[in-house]
Amino acid sequence: MMVLCLRNELSNVYGNVLSEKVSACGMDWLELYKQYVGKNVLNLFRQHHGHKAETCTKIWNGREDNDHLVEILRMVDLNGCSVHDSLYQSLKARYILVLG
Repeated sequence: MMVLCLRNELSNVYGNVLSEKVSACGMDWLELYKQYVGKNVLNLFRQHHGHKAETCTKIWNGREDNDHLVEILRMVDLNGCSVHDSLYQSLKARYILVLG
């Protein structure tokens, strides 16, 4: 539902140009939404865990945090009301599990 609203709103503002760009990148609206929200949550998570102080750990047990995010995005329901919170809590749980 959220993706449909986003697509309609962006189409109203930017017309077909954005749709063409999304397609040219081999993506659909759901994938665009997943990547946008996922990266937003990861950046927020990094800020809460010392990114500005340069104490943030981007490598979790030999893998970049972005790789963990990709795995988490496959598991989280993107149609729910609390996508942002679900992603954040999933990242936090993975962080604690991997780094202790």
